Parts: sequence; structure tokens; C-alpha cells
Amino acid sequence: MAESDTLDLTNLPRFLVHLEERRPGFAALARQLLDAGWQVQSFWGPVQMDVWSLRLRRDELAVIFGIERGVADGVQLGPVDGAASDFRPLSYAVLAWARALGVDVPLTDPDEFRPDVGAHGLQTINWLRAGNLDVIARVNAAWAEYWSYRYSKDQLLGELWLAETKARGIELIEAASGPQK
Repeated sequence: MAESDTLDLTNLPRFLVHLEERRPGFAALARQLLDAGWQVQSFWGPVQMDVWSLRLRRDELAVIFGIERGVADGVQLGPVDGAASDFRPLSYAVLAWARALGVDVPLTDPDEFRPDVGAHGLQTINWLRAGNLDVIARVNAAWAEYWSYRYSKDQLLGELWLAETKARGIELIEAASGPQK
């Protein structure tokens, strides 16, 4: 486990157990990254209302794990020196990795997409680091377009509109996740 000498990592094992109780796959990925030599860039918690944050780094990529009010946040990827707004969900990258390598990760409902980051996260991160970091922005843009339409005022149009919107979202996201022409 690579750790910074300037950080207080006393509660890191406690955080990993706490995370595992909420999202076992997230905790498994955090342990895999630590075992692979990723450095702890920042770590704090617990603070008021059960808030924790673990930020790991390797080369130009950082991965953030967090818990807020007892709920595990999604795993986020971004640049080592990036602000919170520069980070994107690992789940988006998992989909692109799966499409590039022919791994079965179904996308049947964008609102419910939660791939197994414990099973696919490390391979996805290694794939990104091997020259595929540009995919994150492209896939995130497709998700953002879906979310903006999904939660527009048109959402009041009913179930048929919702089904069509989800189908349109899947098309957008799949196109962004697949090989680019």
C-alpha cells in the first residue's frame, strides 16, 4: 500500500470497512488500487454526518471514493490536480471499456446503470491509463445530454415520453461509448 508520509491514514482501514458495508465493489476497487501501488493523495474522515473522502493518484489520473451521510458516493475519475468539477463517474468509463473490449455490460436503462466496478473498475482504469483517457469527456457529454433532456420540463409528458427519452439516451450513450469513426 503506497501512502504519503504527510497524511494521517489512521482511519483508512476503518474507512475501507465502512465503504465495504455500503458498496463492496467500491471497497474492492480501492483495495486493488492501493495494492497496485496507487498513492493516497488525500484522505479525511469521518467528519460530521458520516462524511469521508479518499483520493488516490497515479501518474496523471486520480480516483475519488467517498461517503456522505452514510451513503457511498460513486467512484469518480479525474486529473490529479483537478477540482471536483473535473471528475467524472467511473461507471461511464466502464461502459466505454466494455464496448471497446467486447465485455458484456448491459445498458438497458440509463437511470439505473450501475456496473460492477469491483469486477471491472481496475481493468477500466488500466485501459484508460493506456491511452484512452479522451473517452471520458466524450461519454460524459452523452450522459449530460441525456440527463438534461431527461429532467427537462418535458418530463411531465408521461410514460411514453419517458420510454422514448430513455431509448434516445441509450443510443447517444452507446454511440459515445463505442469505437469512434
